[in-house]
Amino acid sequence: MPDGPLTVGIDGGYVRDWDEKKRQFEVIVGKSILAFKREDMEDIPSSKCFGFVQIFDTKSTRRLFEVLKSQGMQLNQQLTFLSDGGDTVRDLQLYLSPEAEHLLDWFHLSMRLTVLQQTAKGLPETTSDGEETYTLRDEVVRELERLKWCLWHGNVYKALQVIQSVEMDLDAAVANNGDGTARKLYRAVEEFHNTLMIQQVLAEPAWQGRLVAADLRALTPLLWAHVNPYGTFTLNMNERLPLEQAA
Repeated sequence: MPDGPLTVGIDGGYVRDWDEKKRQFEVIVGKSILAFKREDMEDIPSSKCFGFVQIFDTKSTRRLFEVLKSQGMQLNQQLTFLSDGGDTVRDLQLYLSPEAEHLLDWFHLSMRLTVLQQTAKGLPETTSDGEETYTLRDEVVRELERLKWCLWHGNVYKALQVIQSVEMDLDAAVANNGDGTARKLYRAVEEFHNTLMIQQVLAEPAWQGRLVAADLRALTPLLWAHVNPYGTFTLNMNERLPLEQAA
C-alpha cells in the first residue's frame, strides 16, 4: 500500500547571458512534498527540492524520477503536479506519471489575473452605443476582482459566467468606440477564458490518462485559433463604400 499523496510543484525560467543576449537556457526547479508515511506514528510531511537544466543534463528526467522514488512513489500512488501548464514541464510530468493529476497553480493563475486588472485600469471611464452611456472601466475592474474571488474559492462555474460578462462588455466597447485598450484586453480575457474551459474539461476523470504529450501540445492552437486580433469588420454588400468622401 502506498504512502500518502505526493504533490510536486514545478516551474521553469530562462537565464540569459548578460553579454550575449541571444544566448539563454531554461532552468527547471521544483519541490515535492509527501503528505505522510504509513510507517510513521505522526503525519509529518517530508519534502525535497530539485533543479536542473535539460539541455546540459541528459539524464535530468531520470534523476527527478529517482528523487520521487526516494520518497516512496509508487504506480498506484496519488500524485498531483502543480505548474504553469507550459509544454516543457507538462512533457516532463507526463513522462514521470501519465496518470497523475495536472493542475494550474494559483501563483501563475493570479499573476495572469493581475495583468488583466492592470490593463483594465487603462480603459475609458465610459462607453457609448450612440444612445446611452455605460460605465466601462470600474465595471470591468470590479468583475475581474470578482473573477479572482470565484477562482480562489473553487467556483469555476461562476467564474466562467463572470468572465463571459467581461467579454461582452469589452466586445461592446470595441464595436462602439474601437478602443485599442479594450481590444487588447478582450483578446487577453478570451484566451484566459479558453484556458479555464480546457482546464475544466481535462480535470474530468474520463479525460485523465487519455491524452499524451502530443495531444497536450495540440491544445495551444485551441486557445488562439478563433481569436481575431484585428477586430470585426461588418460589410454590407448591398451598398458601395463611400471612397470618394474618404478621399
